[in-house]
Amino acid sequence: MIIIEQLTKVYDSADRAALDGVDLKIRDGEFVSIVGKSGSGKSTLLHLIGAIEKPTSGKITVDDFDLTTASDNDLSDYRGRKTGFVFQSFHLEPNFTVYDNIRLPLLIAGIPYGEHKERIEKILEKVDLSQKINDKASKLSGGEKQRCAIARALVCDPPLILADEPCGNLDSENSLKIMNLLKSINEEGKGVILITHDKEAARYAKRIIELKDGRIINEIS
Repeated sequence: MIIIEQLTKVYDSADRAALDGVDLKIRDGEFVSIVGKSGSGKSTLLHLIGAIEKPTSGKITVDDFDLTTASDNDLSDYRGRKTGFVFQSFHLEPNFTVYDNIRLPLLIAGIPYGEHKERIEKILEKVDLSQKINDKASKLSGGEKQRCAIARALVCDPPLILADEPCGNLDSENSLKIMNLLKSINEEGKGVILITHDKEAARYAKRIIELKDGRIINEIS
């Protein structure tokens, strides 16, 4: 369970809060879309849940683990064990192969080397990229890059996937593939929090949270 209480984030360069007193609960295994116009605070909220940034005030607990008071080492461990991030711009190493890109989280997490090949091959089969295992990331299409990024997010088997505009750089056909993949991941029991401005993509979730000017203004479930 993710419990967010009076969460506020103010950037020094901004004239108003990116998030302004947000209260929210997200159940384990839930698929939630967070929507809103640019500047509404949706990506900031995702980054705070993923412990990429720290709030100005308020509290976030994930399964009774308090992100707002945890040490940097504990937050790093949380990111590695509990979350898998998927970004709009993929964040792949272009000169690494697909295999090596997906392997990076395993190395960071200290997973024994003997487990790497089996894990990577299994996850590539899930995202339909087995045939690209030795290709460099720079040679992949946009849709293939995003599926590689999802495989990387999944390889350490985290319970929560955080997807920030994962279809933002994709055409409609590849967007459909990515959204169906996220849906299947959720149906297997993982929580998915999706940030999107796309109403069609948002409808894949069982719950839609709308933000405006850093505040929740609507919820559909």
